[in-house]
Parts: sequence; C-alpha cells; structure tokens
Amino acid sequence: MVPVAEAGPAAQPVATLPPMPGVVLVGLLVSTAGFYGFFWFGRIAADLRRHLDGNIRVWRNVLGSLVPVVNLIVLHRLARRVAELNRRHGLPARPTTAKFTVVLVLVTAVAWPINYIANHYLPAIAVFTTLIVILLLSVPMLMVQRALNDFKASLTEVEWLAPVNRMTVRQGLACVAGFPL
Repeated sequence: MVPVAEAGPAAQPVATLPPMPGVVLVGLLVSTAGFYGFFWFGRIAADLRRHLDGNIRVWRNVLGSLVPVVNLIVLHRLARRVAELNRRHGLPARPTTAKFTVVLVLVTAVAWPINYIANHYLPAIAVFTTLIVILLLSVPMLMVQRALNDFKASLTEVEWLAPVNRMTVRQGLACVAGFPL
C-alpha cells in the first residue's frame, strides 16, 4: 500500500472513515463503559495504515489495548504516528510528544488511584467513579482523535467509507450493546 504522502498527483481519491466528533467518542466510551476504546484503538490504527504506513498491524494495537500499561504504550505510539502523519501533510504536528506524555501521565496518575480506592473501599460509589475514570481516560484519546480529524479535514480528494457526521452501524451496535453495562 502506498502512503498518501508518496502518491502521485494523479492518485485516486483516498478512501477513509469520516472524522469522528469528540462528543461522539466520549458518548460511545461512556455508554459502553469504556469498551468502545478497544474498537477505537483499531479504528485509529486502520486509519494510520491507510494514510501513513501499510505495515501497521491493527490487531496488535487492539490486543495491546487490552493489556494494562501496554495500552498506554500503544496509545502513545498511535499519538506519535498521528503527529507524524500531520507533519508529513504540512499540518501542525499534534499532539506534540511532550504535551501528550504529560497529559497521559497525569490522567493515569489520577485515574488509577480513584478506580482502586472506589472498587476496594467505596463500592457504593463505584459506578460514579467509573464514569469519572472513563471521562479522564478519554482526554488523551480526544487529543489523538482531534489531530486525526484535522488531517482528515485537510484532505481534498477523499471518498468517505461511512456517512459524515453520523454514527456508523458498528458504533450504534456498540452503543446499544453497552447500555446494559
């Protein structure tokens, strides 16, 4: 697969998923109790494979997102690749590595103790604290999604693989399946 940056001027339109609004991402994360995050890792990796490097293995990113601590490394790697994609296309290299690292460390340093204390000492408020943790952990994901959305907005020749500004069938199914959680 030839990355977009190396494609010639007579290249075919790029087939890609439309930008995902941050509100939709947070809504899916909350309504599925965070399980949409595993699908999101795969979606971002698939977009990067389409636009940056055809050798990115989507399944490795999804499996890595399932393992604690490894998921932070995978998320950091995805953020660096999105910044590289933006840089290659003349956009600001967002999210910057330093800023993203600080946000990721701070969010993790706050979210894990909250989750641990609520689950072990305050089970009556565990649902509330789980919601807080999901919202906290969505911040770094929103940073990556925003940078990828900026890239997608800059594309001139594009063929959207799903309706723009609407949830896909998979997102809707994840949302419906997550409500019982």
